[in-house]
Amino acid sequence: MDKIENIFTKERADSSLFSALFCGNRGVGKRSNIYNIIKRCSPKELWSKIESKQSCDILEFYGDEGIQVCKEKLQDFDTLPKELPHRWLIFNNIEYASREVNNFLLKLIEERKNFHVFITSTDKSSVCKALQLTPPVNNFSDIEKVKQFGIILYVRANYTSQTDPVTGWHKTVRFTKTKQQDLKNEIYEKFNEIGFDGKDYYFVCKKDEKNTKEWILWSGKDGKSLDRYRSKRTIAGNWEIEKQDIVKLPDEVFKGFDKTKSLKDQLNQKIDLSKIGTLKY
Repeated sequence: MDKIENIFTKERADSSLFSALFCGNRGVGKRSNIYNIIKRCSPKELWSKIESKQSCDILEFYGDEGIQVCKEKLQDFDTLPKELPHRWLIFNNIEYASREVNNFLLKLIEERKNFHVFITSTDKSSVCKALQLTPPVNNFSDIEKVKQFGIILYVRANYTSQTDPVTGWHKTVRFTKTKQQDLKNEIYEKFNEIGFDGKDYYFVCKKDEKNTKEWILWSGKDGKSLDRYRSKRTIAGNWEIEKQDIVKLPDEVFKGFDKTKSLKDQLNQKIDLSKIGTLKY
């Protein structure tokens, strides 16, 4: 995927209408990225106006506000900009929108002439709605006729999202138990095999109604950890991001296990999984 600054440029904003869905966990920067795009498409002398979120050319709406509020806010919005070079609609948390609001928004996007649209969501299923953000096209000729610019954009979620951006594996394995033996039993049931090949740990996931193929998850490659991060919110409300060494984590969890043998089989033996700091197991 291209860098965001190369996708949403002033030149494109002048010639096309943006339609973009930002999907990612809370706190990863969906809304701040949108405002950075608006600034990048506007002269610097207007940046303070944009940052204050007081411009009449920027309209924000939240999915749980209801159809009546949506219609009132958007009435007469599809006109030429008054303060900024362009008009911008930011629709936050579309996963909370009613069917009426969704239908109204999609119709509005198809018929608009003067404003760009950015939609945010923390719900992975909302990604599908991005496919409807521009009028339907059947070939390249249709695309050339439509003066719109549509894109599905996944905001970097520091790899805490439901789908891993490197491997493409969708997180369908979840553990709900907290007691040591109950958790060991749950892990035993979730995987066909857990082992160590001398460099990396591997977890062979079972097939079920959600996993239609057999996935093999690796802790790293040739003993080196993939880039993974964990976010936590501070008392002040800010997010701190820490890089995680995925290779070392299983070393701690499986301390006391014989790595030359099946780690899954050893779960039935009297060997406890280790706790890591504030993260259990």
